[in-house]
Amino acid sequence: MLQDEFELLFREFDHEANFLYMKSFRRARIVFDFPRSATRARICLHQRTFLGSTIKCYFAQVNGFLMLFLFSVYSGVKEEILV
Repeated sequence: MLQDEFELLFREFDHEANFLYMKSFRRARIVFDFPRSATRARICLHQRTFLGSTIKCYFAQVNGFLMLFLFSVYSGVKEEILV
């Protein structure tokens, strides 16, 4: 399944990462346990191509404690991942 393959890209940096898919925005929020994991994932995966789509990575922070990682995927892959 495409969603599993996509998640594997990020689980390389944190096996316990949580994924929240936001279908209306064609994005997902990935919650990492440690800011360092999110930083490493962003460095390695930003602008990476996944099945013909470009991954774009952004940071956010919740209550100053937990680093969140946002990405968006463009082209036809997004519908298949978010189903």
